[in-house]
Amino acid sequence: MCEGVPDFTRSESRFSAIMPTRRDAELLEQPGGRPVVFVTNINVDEHNVPIQLSHTRVSTLWVELQLKF
Repeated sequence: MCEGVPDFTRSESRFSAIMPTRRDAELLEQPGGRPVVFVTNINVDEHNVPIQLSHTRVSTLWVELQLKF
């Protein structure tokens, strides 16, 4: 729960492939020449007002993307 916000939902997640920084590669324990998945998430409150933005980097060795329609 966010301070003063009783509930929130994820309104959007964006995925892209980027080359890692040297620090990202070290933290992910992977070669610097291997792309990582860069994820941007936006959470909104009950009025659809954005309240949180986050960025995550994930090694491509440890991610599976599944879309169901």
